[in-house]
Amino acid sequence: SISGRATVVIVRPSPSLIGPVTLRRHNQRNGGNRNRASPAPITATIALIMVPFATQSGEALEKRVAESAAVEEHAELGDSLVFFVLFLALAAWALWFVDRRSRATAPDGASGGGAAGGRPPAMLAVMVLCVIAVLATTVQVVRIGHSGASSVWDGVGQQVVSSGGDGD
Repeated sequence: SISGRATVVIVRPSPSLIGPVTLRRHNQRNGGNRNRASPAPITATIALIMVPFATQSGEALEKRVAESAAVEEHAELGDSLVFFVLFLALAAWALWFVDRRSRATAPDGASGGGAAGGRPPAMLAVMVLCVIAVLATTVQVVRIGHSGASSVWDGVGQQVVSSGGDGD
């Protein structure tokens, strides 16, 4: 379905946008994008909005296909995605907020904190949450995709195709 594919297109880049932001802190102190939200939390929020549409579309499709354990597994995994993307979106916004706050309270030229690498402890805690959210969401998207592909393609190579009655 279109909503399912659109969700995948939005959910997949969300972790890849948050990951680099988590691994390096923005140091745009003088002007620039200082007060603008980064694309990571915005993309994660859009993904969060899209997930229920994909779930609804998947449930409609589930009613039209033959019932099987693989289809049921795919549906159950798909239903859980909203929680992973919610965690991802919250972590992304928390990172943006803590980073913005630490830059606003740091004196000009200062690194903005006293923890490792000049980062405040809140920033390190949020960075750890972001890494966990990125990894968990990525793994869940892969699991959902794999279960969906398995439900469609398992056994396809074992099916015998008729020759169409030509006797060949």
